[in-house]
Amino acid sequence: MKLFQKISVTATAAMMLFAASGDLPLSTAVSAISSGSCGQDLSWTLDAAGTLTISGEGAMEDYYYEEGYASPWADYSHEIERVVVEDGVTCIGDWAFPSCGSLTEVILSDTVSRIGRYAFDNCSALTEVQIPQGVSGIDVGAFYQCSSLTSVALPASVTNIALSAFTGCIGLVDFVILNPSCTIFDASGTISNQYAYQPESGTTEYDHTYTLYGYADSTAQAYAEKYDVAFVAIESVSATGDVNSDGAVDTIDAICALEEYVAVSIMEQGSVLNVPQRFAADMDGDGKISTIDPQEILALYATSLQ
Repeated sequence: MKLFQKISVTATAAMMLFAASGDLPLSTAVSAISSGSCGQDLSWTLDAAGTLTISGEGAMEDYYYEEGYASPWADYSHEIERVVVEDGVTCIGDWAFPSCGSLTEVILSDTVSRIGRYAFDNCSALTEVQIPQGVSGIDVGAFYQCSSLTSVALPASVTNIALSAFTGCIGLVDFVILNPSCTIFDASGTISNQYAYQPESGTTEYDHTYTLYGYADSTAQAYAEKYDVAFVAIESVSATGDVNSDGAVDTIDAICALEEYVAVSIMEQGSVLNVPQRFAADMDGDGKISTIDPQEILALYATSLQ
């Protein structure tokens, strides 16, 4: 399946790069297995393919993990593989999707401004989540113990990362904070990999094996230095255009950049590049990969041939 997705992304990217293309065909509709309300003007639908869609206008209701207070889709939590939050939804409610063990993909609309407390707690299969520009806060425990989460990029709109927001993310490799003044809750576990309670001392020890990317003299750098986290200044990772790091800028790099655009923005499958590769591909420095970036890579390649 992953090979098929890779081929599909590559083929689509190549067609977009070398020929004008029209709208992509819409996917075949899948029948709903359950639905209901999750806010004053919000509704939810879970289809047979495991996609849970939240649609409408406004904020989701807040939930809790105890019986009687859980989300209306809680009984289907192990069947949910994909969450799509559509335009108009402004807030992901507290305890919205905890312990969705099969959840691998989350797509959030640009209208979302807040991710609630323990919203994705213990979603152990989730490998990546695209946080849209416009989100201002990551609340307490929002991604607590998301053990398969490998890469997180927080846009400049995020002003606050709360207590335990990313505690126990064992697989975390790259973490990007684009707001140099972002408030990060002052605790070692706020963004951490493994942790262990030490009964002798009554304290919890946290490991930090990931790399934190942020601006020099930022709150991200201060956090990294205080808690012994590997730090890379964004200014030092330039937009070289050499996306595949082979020492040359050519059409392959442009295709890599366009694959990223297709995967994230068209097919909504999540990133296919790691953090350094995304920085290398972001030629216009806007924090995302668009069709402009591969065009600029091609222009750079053409210049090198003269």
